[in-house]
Amino acid sequence: MRYRVDARVGLAVLSAAGLACGQPAGPSTATPAGPAIRVVAVSTPGADTVTTEALVPLVVSARDSANRPVPNALIQVAVVSGIPEAATVRLTSPASPDGVELIVANTDAQGEIRLSVAFGRVAGTARVAIGPRAGTQRDTVRVTITPGGAAHVALAPRDTVLILGSSFAPQATVTDRFNNIRTAPVTFSASSQSVTVSGSAATAAGYGQAALRASISGATDSINVTIVPDGTLAAFDERSNQIVLFRLDGSGLRALAPAEWHVAGVGIVWAPDGDRLYVSKAAPQSHEIFELDLQGHEQPVTPPPGAPLINALWPSVTHDGQWIYFAGEPSSGDFDVWRVHPDGTGLVAFHIKDGPFDIAYAPSVSPDGLSVAYATSLFDQSDVRARSLVTGGRTGLALNGTFPAWSPMGDQIAFLEASRLLRLAAPAGSGARTLVSTSTIVIGQIGWSPDGAWIVYRGDQTLELVAVATGLVIPLPFAKGVGSPAWRPVP
Repeated sequence: MRYRVDARVGLAVLSAAGLACGQPAGPSTATPAGPAIRVVAVSTPGADTVTTEALVPLVVSARDSANRPVPNALIQVAVVSGIPEAATVRLTSPASPDGVELIVANTDAQGEIRLSVAFGRVAGTARVAIGPRAGTQRDTVRVTITPGGAAHVALAPRDTVLILGSSFAPQATVTDRFNNIRTAPVTFSASSQSVTVSGSAATAAGYGQAALRASISGATDSINVTIVPDGTLAAFDERSNQIVLFRLDGSGLRALAPAEWHVAGVGIVWAPDGDRLYVSKAAPQSHEIFELDLQGHEQPVTPPPGAPLINALWPSVTHDGQWIYFAGEPSSGDFDVWRVHPDGTGLVAFHIKDGPFDIAYAPSVSPDGLSVAYATSLFDQSDVRARSLVTGGRTGLALNGTFPAWSPMGDQIAFLEASRLLRLAAPAGSGARTLVSTSTIVIGQIGWSPDGAWIVYRGDQTLELVAVATGLVIPLPFAKGVGSPAWRPVP
């Protein structure tokens, strides 16, 4: 006997909070020309049966042109296309309880084959083709598996840094319990007043760090939001051995110099107008100071290693840009403070060492150009001292520490104590106080913001900012492995 397909009834909808729905795309429009096969869906489960993969009973009924049952008709039912992960839609029968993708069976005395469609855990669309085993005509039932109820929410990006006053909208992805993506309303909130939330937008309202949370139906996720002042840093990326430039929110990152510079910890400083840098560049077993513009062009400032200098480290530029002070190591002798004009002329030793066995290094010129603070080392004892650039005489400054950095206002000197504490003192050395008391600071260059409100330094893991007035410490999560920070001045 010859059969054609005339599927006039499709699968009904399966609604399951947590699994999926199967719904028909509509009946076939095949034109009957004799005995037909009719597809009948006889029930619709309505409960959450996700753990048992709910079954939708499917009855295939073979009838002739007079609508009489056709027993013993050989029928083929097959999943002909499916969702990634093929087990999502399976056909089951008493002979195949675990589910298969193809069933060939004879109709019973009532002209029927009783099967079930099993819906798995992956959302998508599959097709089930039904027709006589012999012949080419088939009817198709489309099965759509829709996501289940919202069970999880995930936020991205995991770490966000914002300039104070700026906003962003995190990406919230909602999934069912099997990670099928779906839509659902999400509620946002913040752990502190540093971040305000309006709808899905988060705004940086105060300096510091906060957790931004997203919630749906009892499920939550959170990301870290860091709020920083506006500003641009030049620094040395120890991972790539490059001098890099970036804003404090991590945007605008670009390399200014190739990987052979090797300037970690020995000096990056801005020219007063912020259009170029002076950097202590490594040569084999020595350093010399170069000028580096923002297009990556370089030119030497100090002479090539040899006579009179074999090393030039830790440059510091006067406020008027006329002089660069630095730690110079002569071909015979120890480090002392030297100075040179940016064009390379006027190279001279300032001779501020206190004795033949100590060294002077890491100079920092006061904003008024009248004094220079520097570190001195003798028999493993490091001190911060200062001398007048007018008379050459020592001032009263004498602090235990290293790497001094004069504030832009000239009213304070920041320095690192040997125990890795960041401290502040008046130019005369009075009123010394600890600004950062944790031992997470890596000894090396520190930098001031142009307004004197912030200091940037290298922590154990990443660059950190500290507010001078309050001591609030803000790590920069994107700046891991970055050191020698220099804050770009505001021209």
